[in-house]
Amino acid sequence: MDEKTIKLLPDSIYSHIYSVLADRQGSARGMKAGFAWADSPHPVWGRACYDLDLRENAEAVLSELAVTSRSLGARILTGPASTPEGVEAALASAGFVRTIDSAGMIVDRDGFRPRSLPAGFAIGEVAAAADWRRWSSIVCRNLFHKEEAQDADAFAAAGVALASGPGFRAFLGCDSEGRAIAASAALDCPKTGGVFFVAVEKAERGRGYGAAITSRATAACFESGFEYATLSATEDGKPVYEGLGYRTVSTIGRYAPPPT
Repeated sequence: MDEKTIKLLPDSIYSHIYSVLADRQGSARGMKAGFAWADSPHPVWGRACYDLDLRENAEAVLSELAVTSRSLGARILTGPASTPEGVEAALASAGFVRTIDSAGMIVDRDGFRPRSLPAGFAIGEVAAAADWRRWSSIVCRNLFHKEEAQDADAFAAAGVALASGPGFRAFLGCDSEGRAIAASAALDCPKTGGVFFVAVEKAERGRGYGAAITSRATAACFESGFEYATLSATEDGKPVYEGLGYRTVSTIGRYAPPPT
């Protein structure tokens, strides 16, 4: 695969996961567990940027997007795979505020450096209802910064929906006392495996759990037959993923709606 194609992979996986969830769960307007869903099967947080048509009435389209994303507490995701060309400039000119830059990272099968499990740490694939709830709580609390029980319930339902079809696997990491402290997931995407929802409880960070749970999801991508695994990373997460062999190939932006 050439470098130009590789550069497009990290943000394109978000378009795919939203499409899969739409197919398997359907519309879920107002879900607050990290996804914000419009009435159509295209989520505002992420997929909207791939589907915006700014060739005509761009001002009206962006105005409607601002209202919808604000009502759902959504963020707009952009990157090299976003269309149309110039969408980031259009968002900025419409008053959307760039809040986060993430690194789009990729690792190939030969470059992957698996991480061994820390002492007393065990990773299992999520299947039972109780484990979906534990998995979703870790992700909501540590990745989405959402503490409400209803958020974890909604995201557990999203996880179950994703896992109801092929290609999605979620992983739960527990300490020696059986406490759930880390989570991750892998999804088969076009041309690559996608690693999602990597989260570790705040009090347990810095002990190798994040690397181990990411390593398991990355391995799942290669078990599915892909030559590449892809994820996005904050500055704090980059060193962890680089230790597994990931390298940065793009920048992914997230935009908040214009201030009221």
